[in-house]
Amino acid sequence: MSPPFDRSVFVNCPFDEEFAPILQAIAFAIVDLGFVPRIAPENPDNAANRLDRITELVRGSKFSIHDLSRCKSRGVGEFSRLNMPFELGIDFGCKRYGDGQLADKTMLILEEDRWDYQKALSDISGWDIHSHGGSHINAVKRVRDWLVRQAGLIWSVLHVSLVTTPIFKGGIGSVKDRTAPMMMIFANIPPIR
Repeated sequence: MSPPFDRSVFVNCPFDEEFAPILQAIAFAIVDLGFVPRIAPENPDNAANRLDRITELVRGSKFSIHDLSRCKSRGVGEFSRLNMPFELGIDFGCKRYGDGQLADKTMLILEEDRWDYQKALSDISGWDIHSHGGSHINAVKRVRDWLVRQAGLIWSVLHVSLVTTPIFKGGIGSVKDRTAPMMMIFANIPPIR
């Protein structure tokens, strides 16, 4: 059974080892605030088209976090990664053209460096893009501040202090009491070192 629309946060980001500390921090902040992170790999049903699974997650989530920090190629002959901006477009279209609760969707767009997105995705100029600087601590702050503001929650300083403790750095399993829903989803992501 899917979690409620108003408690679901779609997370659109890279799923690689280098990005894992930031993804873990984002997921931790979401769960600690009482929400459920929704990511494409959570439904391993190979019979379902990946794009259909993503679209259903987007439609089922009031909140979305889109990290565009890995869209650029890093070397000669390497292609840019376009999945993240594509999924942002799906989410924007869902909000813009959807009926009912879909019109209430809200998005947080993250980048490593605040103005990088303008080099490749200038159509979103004027949107409020937030930078995490490649830091998992900054990612928690950005997600916490945004989700507290958007959901009308009471702000808490707890999140950043927990992420910087050795308990969190020990890996997802170390904080399983607070993050049980996240455990199954993020089991294959390496721990923060």
